[in-house]
Amino acid sequence: MKTEIKQKWLNALRSGKYTQGNGALRKQVEADDGSYGGDQFCCLGVLCDIVEPKKWKKLPDGWGEREWSNGNTTEPAAYPRNSLMKELGLNKPVSRSSEDTIAQKLAFMNDEGKTFEQIANWIEKKDF
Repeated sequence: MKTEIKQKWLNALRSGKYTQGNGALRKQVEADDGSYGGDQFCCLGVLCDIVEPKKWKKLPDGWGEREWSNGNTTEPAAYPRNSLMKELGLNKPVSRSSEDTIAQKLAFMNDEGKTFEQIANWIEKKDF
């Protein structure tokens, strides 16, 4: 990953601008009164918002984009599209002893409750 993109991503994760969510790159949240309650992002969604902010497409149950979701236009995307993951180095294995990719590790960390700050600290130590 280019140093400039990585630094922008780390800054965004630590900025407080993004509300953390799970299960999708980005999803719309409903407030208690049924109104629009804002958007939530997973750590990978924050990265997508940085590198391709105009690619978001509103879907019935969330946000996604045909290219991000590898062809599925009806479901919110859980991972960036394969070509973007390759370009950013997210498709590489976490380690020699792991079959998980960096993207999978980040999604697991996010969905298991690690904060954006904790995830940013992990990313900062990695070279991908």
